Amino acid sequence: IPEAATVNLEQTPLISEADPNADPFALNKVRSPDDVRGVGEPVGDELTGAEFNKMIESLKRIFPNSQIALRFEAKLEELINGKLTAIDGKYLKRVITLALDTKNKLEALDHEIIHALRDLDVFTDAEWNALKKSALSNEAIMADVRKAYPEYKGERLAEEAVAELHKGWVSG
Repeated sequence: IPEAATVNLEQTPLISEADPNADPFALNKVRSPDDVRGVGEPVGDELTGAEFNKMIESLKRIFPNSQIALRFEAKLEELINGKLTAIDGKYLKRVITLALDTKNKLEALDHEIIHALRDLDVFTDAEWNALKKSALSNEAIMADVRKAYPEYKGERLAEEAVAELHKGWVSG
């Protein structure tokens, strides 16, 4: 795995599914993509060394004090409109969880980063309102968000729209 073994994660809050009860803020268990291969059910799309390194770089840049943990699961599902639906990632209680079976883990991470930043109250009111205005006025983003989250309204819908706006901006 190219360069993955050289990544120093002593201060990077990553956890693997193999030890879900570990303290995510004191972990250094996931040192390379090899540590998340074979976790849970077999998946067709494994985590590559390049993806892994980009995720670590992104998290260290945005969260230099290791405020957020990253976790991997074979797949993720959420109840949406009464139906269990596959999802790419989720954010809850300072942990970003990504599905290993998602096609683009980096985009999923970029989306979840907005939820983490919002939870940590990083944005000023003016910044958040500007992001919301931009996202809510983007018809393509809003169509996608309404389709993906039909039950969401108000601020919850707006946050998903901002997360999608950010994901699109980062991916170019």
